[in-house]
Amino acid sequence: MKTNIISKKLKKARTLIILPVAAAMMGAWFAAVSAAPIVRPLNNETVPDVNELGILDQSGPNAGQWPKITNTDKKRDLKQLDKGLFWDMQVGGDGIQSCASCHFHAGADHRKTNQMSPGVKAGDAGHSSFLPLPNGTLTLTQYTTAVNVNGNEIGFPVDEAALIIAGAAADAPNGTPSAASPVVKLDNAVDGNDVVSSQGVRLGTFASLTELPGGLFGHVDTATLAASDNEGFNFTFSANAPGIPDTVRRVEPRNSPTVLNAIFNFRNFWDGRADPFFNGVNPLGFRDPDARVKVYLNGQLGEEHLTIPFSSAASQAVGPVLSRFEMHWDPRSFADVGKKLSTAQPLAGQLVSCSDSLLGGLTDCATPGTTNRGLTVTYGDMIKSIFDERF
Repeated sequence: MKTNIISKKLKKARTLIILPVAAAMMGAWFAAVSAAPIVRPLNNETVPDVNELGILDQSGPNAGQWPKITNTDKKRDLKQLDKGLFWDMQVGGDGIQSCASCHFHAGADHRKTNQMSPGVKAGDAGHSSFLPLPNGTLTLTQYTTAVNVNGNEIGFPVDEAALIIAGAAADAPNGTPSAASPVVKLDNAVDGNDVVSSQGVRLGTFASLTELPGGLFGHVDTATLAASDNEGFNFTFSANAPGIPDTVRRVEPRNSPTVLNAIFNFRNFWDGRADPFFNGVNPLGFRDPDARVKVYLNGQLGEEHLTIPFSSAASQAVGPVLSRFEMHWDPRSFADVGKKLSTAQPLAGQLVSCSDSLLGGLTDCATPGTTNRGLTVTYGDMIKSIFDERF
């Protein structure tokens, strides 16, 4: 009886101790929940747009601590230039590939044919046998149904279980590939390291810029297409167009993310290498201390190191233009791109909607469907009007 009384007293004591501790823990939890930031709709957030914030033309608060890039009251003009360059097929080395080619559908790429890249990042040149080969078309089955190979159901694009069965070592819990596994695929039939991505240009070699004949604006890239590429981009056509070899457009090893709301991304590209500070040259931002742009000051040509904040999208945008998978033939340079476009008619040959909120007023709408191809100004004129005179 005495033991029972002591037991009850101990239980009561434990309860008296535990209840305050539990209450304190619950209070701390509720406080943490109530203190957590509220995720609001993006249309209620301030857009980190250096143009609209007045940083580029130094019209905004404290903007003087950053370099002056544009002239005053050129916000709309800069948007027009940006939109023109985004959609313009002349930016691509082949006169077809534009930024919008891979960001057309809801800001992303929804094409199905010739969209498979072999495991380039793993040093692989060939496609997995159970996935579309060069110039092949993806089907819904390849996304939704496991493929049966030698009695093993494998998925798409990678099935580590099938690799382990084939003799590979499992990756570490943090995702680090096992040192015991080969760098390339063990077997095309069980290791699908292909990537659904975006096609760009065929493999070729840039030679020079050729001025357009007949008084037309601008230049075109002159290049020689390679007779063959690696096996992942070779395809034997039954009837080739003149000058077209048995190759297909190369496909990037990483797929194109949507550009919608990309302004809110602190960094861009899947690996985050597009820096939030734009250096005017490449995606690396201040991580490239040697990045310089040409400037003209006091009657002399010089160089300037730029650091423009909130500009990860700009850092991203200069990457594909010189990518030999996306828009470019080596050894074309940005100087070549600038020379090509400076006298070019923006969107030449491309229809521009007369009701377009930015570009409709810059095209000839006398006969819609006929005269509204391209804009009525040159890129050179737009650049001179928008940017500070030192550029």
